[in-house]
Amino acid sequence: MAGVQKPAMDSLGAMMKAGGPKDDKEWAQVQQNAALLAEAGQLLLMGDRPKDQDVWVKNGAQLSDAASSAVKAAAGKDLDAFKASMGGIAGACKGCHSLYHKRTQ
Repeated sequence: MAGVQKPAMDSLGAMMKAGGPKDDKEWAQVQQNAALLAEAGQLLLMGDRPKDQDVWVKNGAQLSDAASSAVKAAAGKDLDAFKASMGGIAGACKGCHSLYHKRTQ
């Protein structure tokens, strides 16, 4: 999570806070980071990684699907679709983190 998902999500989140991608370079960054998250969602579902076959699998699939939508939005430079996909990505992250992420004190 710390090496792939967090940096990718932080980059996409910063892009959202700035109002969205402003030029071709930023759209390419969105596409790259969203592709990383889409693949990371698939990796979360492989082997013995799933913590359960309910919440973990549902949110892993949601992450992959929403991030794939962000890749498509970035390819088309569709800001509204990018914003909508970010809601799905954030929801997937929150869905798992609310159960499995242990905060350090």
